[in-house]
Amino acid sequence: MREWRPGAVPRRNEDAVWREVDDEVFVCSPEGDLMFTLRDVSADIWRAIDGTNTVTEIRDLLLAAYEVDSGTVTRDLAECLEYLASKRLIFGLDD
Repeated sequence: MREWRPGAVPRRNEDAVWREVDDEVFVCSPEGDLMFTLRDVSADIWRAIDGTNTVTEIRDLLLAAYEVDSGTVTRDLAECLEYLASKRLIFGLDD
């Protein structure tokens, strides 16, 4: 798994339609053929990807929200960002 540049600013794909229902986030793929359900940490990461937060700032938000060590948060964040990017739901991690 690669490490994301700390100063990178992830952006949501504008073609991916999403809605928040209760504590879950539902994201439809840009092509409209797949639906992704984000819960817990992944939903919090999605909410934090607003086009202004850097990877480091998102990590810090997660550290403040969860009682977990920095290494675990960094690893979980990287996995989630990698997954979202692989599905073309986010961009901007390599800028």
